[in-house]
Amino acid sequence: MSLIFHNTKPRYHHFKQNLFPCTLSRFCQSQTSLREPMVASVSTVSKSTPFSVSDLHLQNAIKNMRSKKLIVQKFGGTSLGTQDKMEKAISIMKQFASEKETSVIVVVSALSSEVKEQGTTSRLLKAAWNAIEQKEFQSLLNQIEDTHLDVIYTMIRDRKNRENIRNEIAKELEEIRMFCTSLSVIREISPRSMDKIIGCGERMSASLVSAILCDHGLESPC
Repeated sequence: MSLIFHNTKPRYHHFKQNLFPCTLSRFCQSQTSLREPMVASVSTVSKSTPFSVSDLHLQNAIKNMRSKKLIVQKFGGTSLGTQDKMEKAISIMKQFASEKETSVIVVVSALSSEVKEQGTTSRLLKAAWNAIEQKEFQSLLNQIEDTHLDVIYTMIRDRKNRENIRNEIAKELEEIRMFCTSLSVIREISPRSMDKIIGCGERMSASLVSAILCDHGLESPC
């Protein structure tokens, strides 16, 4: 089983093409065990929404995992930003997922290139500030979409799987386009709104990795 969660505000549990508001404790409460790789994305946690590892539900989730060896893997954006790097990352995930009596958690950042300014998060932030300053922002979002589509069409063979993740990426970015259009009118942004924009990159990355794992035969509903 592959699951995706986000430590952003608002926090989202992304499962079977739906977004559900979900704190870390509620996420853990809904999971009784980890049998197959879990894919997660983590971005900045807002100071206004702290969570504690002492949470009862989190303790119960950890307790349920103690019967297995737990491996947590973290992949930064530059390690996922090209087809070659993504293939290497997927290979590592598959290698550890094949081990018996092992639970694997994979944490992914937003896709990025070697140049920070060309990374997904940097472009999302620039698009937001451009909107606030009433400057052009659509081209930045188009560049983000092109980056993800390049990975989708080179790494996902199953047509249905490919179309599903393509539509999911398009939906995420359409929400950001509408959001930026609103920003160009109100010309200010709250911390919560900034979290929403930043979290988009992580959500897309986690969904993309999950779709690629599905294409490689690892059950990974997203």
